[in-house]
Amino acid sequence: MTLARNSWFILLLTLSCSSPISEVESEFSQLPGMSITRINSANSSVPVYRLQLRQPIDHEHPEGGHFYQHAILTHKAPEQPIVINTHGYDIDEDWYSYLQSGKLSPLASMVSGNQLFVEHRYFGESQPEEIDWKYLNFKQITADLHRWREILSRVYEGPWISTGGSKGGVTATLYRYFYPDDVQATVPIAAPMMLSFEDERVFQFLDTVGSHECRSRIRSFQLALFENRDRLIPLFQSRAKEAKEEFSTMSMEQALEYSILEYPFAHWMYGVSCEDSPSDSATAEGFIDHLLAAVRTLEYYSDRGLAKTGPYIYQSATELGSWNYSNDEFEEFVDPSTTSPNSWITYLPDSVEAQYDNTLFRKVLDWLNVGGDRFIHIYRGSDPWSAFSVAPPKDLDALWYMLPERHHHSLGVYALDEMQKEEVRRTLQRWLEV
Repeated sequence: MTLARNSWFILLLTLSCSSPISEVESEFSQLPGMSITRINSANSSVPVYRLQLRQPIDHEHPEGGHFYQHAILTHKAPEQPIVINTHGYDIDEDWYSYLQSGKLSPLASMVSGNQLFVEHRYFGESQPEEIDWKYLNFKQITADLHRWREILSRVYEGPWISTGGSKGGVTATLYRYFYPDDVQATVPIAAPMMLSFEDERVFQFLDTVGSHECRSRIRSFQLALFENRDRLIPLFQSRAKEAKEEFSTMSMEQALEYSILEYPFAHWMYGVSCEDSPSDSATAEGFIDHLLAAVRTLEYYSDRGLAKTGPYIYQSATELGSWNYSNDEFEEFVDPSTTSPNSWITYLPDSVEAQYDNTLFRKVLDWLNVGGDRFIHIYRGSDPWSAFSVAPPKDLDALWYMLPERHHHSLGVYALDEMQKEEVRRTLQRWLEV
């Protein structure tokens, strides 16, 4: 269910209404390059709007083409703080349903703020008809966010906070780097700051996280999967057919191999229980069903999944960075091309050129060490992305948390204990002067 297919969910603004809300709607109708519709909110006292902002493909040459970037705005009051969530991907069905209901994020609730949830450039509906990949870079991405800030500041008078989770947290950090005066505070959550296309810090994490018994069980499961691969392929084919997913860009054999190698990362990232990893005596059906669910193979490695994540692969291959698999224990089972340098680039369109450069991220990390005031960094101790965490700040007005035994999708600020939440609340009040 996409935004486009759900036009029946959308109620066009009625600007003739005399309520205070209609005054804001009237102001929005006069903003340049902006279109706005009101969504059927489950809570009518908290109006929710779908916004589209005309963005240049190249902010340095705005005459050279444009696209419309989508966002969901939850409106409280013009004088209240506004939390801009720099989402790292598309606003999919689940996010749309959540935001359409009028629910605020934990951070926006904490400051009783307005909430702006911005779909990422070149994801979802926020892309031009023809994509020129060289403009998918953080200089352009953060310029998109700066334009939202400039235009909406004509309506909203309160202080701004930027936040985001995972890749969105990286975006929030770089937005602050390029436009340090746009926001009064930044709260990146589980934001990995990688320094190579195959950042090896993940191996230290996977070799030490959890108990020795759990790590051994994970390795035993991987070995059993490799040893039973011939029995698993037909079951994989059956599951893909049932899900109506095709594997022509990446073969099923290679998707299975990637999934087995990625299992330890996915296990800790999604918070899979060690007791749920099948034992050696499990059936082939038990093996394949657990693997596909844990790694989300059908969602990410299918033709549809790879097409959807193409912009992410490109970002990883140019600026964002990534990690690779360790096959030391399974070398006899693994095709060398699976773990070869930059193997994922092969799943980009043939015409796309991608060259990794970590210059920007090194500059950002150096800047954070001396200019990273008014940051609240939140990481999770059982999340493999925390292997790429920023260093705890020294001599800075900033907070840093590593939450033990929390996985990647633990709920950000909600995952803090009560003392930590109170510390965050008091700190934000001081920074925002509210």
